[in-house]
Amino acid sequence: MRPSLRKRDEFRHVFDDGRWVTRRGAPLSVLFREAEFFRCGLVLRKKLGNAVFRNRLRRRFWAILYEGLGQQCWQGHFVVFVNPEFTTFQFQEMREHVQAIMGRVLARSR
Repeated sequence: MRPSLRKRDEFRHVFDDGRWVTRRGAPLSVLFREAEFFRCGLVLRKKLGNAVFRNRLRRRFWAILYEGLGQQCWQGHFVVFVNPEFTTFQFQEMREHVQAIMGRVLARSR
């Protein structure tokens, strides 16, 4: 099972106790809260595209995240906000941006 945040209260805990990490010009913003295990939620607005497009974007994001989980020890609860610019990227560009922003999260959490 995917380690995702699903319920409103889970997102609310991250919003209330979390810290923002962004990268200049990056199409992703991450709000994270320290925790003993990894969980992540995505925020994709309807204006990004129809449901099929947003679900494809989610699947790509989770594929990148799972690939990175094997390389790094991420701990905490994360909420990732996707900007419209992110939807124009190819898969490799998406991978680079996600890894860069999650690397900043790791640097800040230590």
